[in-house]
Amino acid sequence: MIAERRRVRVALVPPQGDTPELDYLLTDDRAVSALGSRVIVPLGRRRATAVVVEELSSEVETDDSLREILCLVDTTPVLDQGLLDLCRWMANYYVSQLGNVLETALPAGLRLRFERSARRIDGDISRLRPEDRTLLSLLDARGGSASFAALRAESGGGDITRSFKRLERAALIEVEEIVAGETGPTRTEQQVTILRTLSDAEEANLQRRRRALYSLYLQLQAQGGGPLPVKSFRRSVPT
Repeated sequence: MIAERRRVRVALVPPQGDTPELDYLLTDDRAVSALGSRVIVPLGRRRATAVVVEELSSEVETDDSLREILCLVDTTPVLDQGLLDLCRWMANYYVSQLGNVLETALPAGLRLRFERSARRIDGDISRLRPEDRTLLSLLDARGGSASFAALRAESGGGDITRSFKRLERAALIEVEEIVAGETGPTRTEQQVTILRTLSDAEEANLQRRRRALYSLYLQLQAQGGGPLPVKSFRRSVPT
């Protein structure tokens, strides 16, 4: 199938300041509509996530200001037309940006997370500041490529943004932005483990006074002492 270039309108999710809905070019060889799909778009020198909220035309006029969508994330739309219409109505009614409402409407786990990383480039480091040299050393120790978050943690957690900018201007690093994963609600899980082995006297006392607890202790000990998810542990204990 021949790829078709379409002009589409997207809403940034989450919104970037007061940035309005934007038009981009989408090259796609699918027969289905991209309306309601997540996309990754260029925004200045960075990347951003967005949702296609309108398909304007399949016959693209020459427009040097339009940029290409970098990636169509979804093979099928995650938001249907009815939900898009509802989100737009809510945004108008509550005088909110459409991106805010779309972010709330997206199913759990479908919000993309970006991570900035730096890649080492060979060059003259003789005039670098000490803190910039330290940052390059950390980057070299990681094989010449690492995320900003990892480098920030290794440098003590301080603000190293200015060092990154100086190194980028000196053409000693190349800054990239990648999709690190999808975010969703955090799920916690209780686990149980044996902190220490009971002495013979303690075990005899537990068996005599707390038989049910002693049974749990034996079951956990038989499975290596843990850690074991509480739900699984409960299922393994005979009632």
